[in-house]
Amino acid sequence: ADYRHQTQARLEAIAELKAKEVAAWRRERVADGRYFIDNRSIVDLSARLLRGEADAAAQLRDALRRMQENHRYQRIAYHDAEGTQRLA
Repeated sequence: ADYRHQTQARLEAIAELKAKEVAAWRRERVADGRYFIDNRSIVDLSARLLRGEADAAAQLRDALRRMQENHRYQRIAYHDAEGTQRLA
């Protein structure tokens, strides 16, 4: 019974730690999203991209590349409101 109790306590501690890690990961992703929403130049580039302005794609791609490098993401992509990928 003591071994079972110790094992259960360890599993609960692991589960709590993992839940905290997932919550922290989610907060970071939400902060990333807010960066784009609150960044006026990104918003303007997005609007220009969706209007089909040629230079907007290159500028937005550069901004995404910088974020990818700064945060060490493996991949970053831009999707429109319908979920269609516009840039990667």
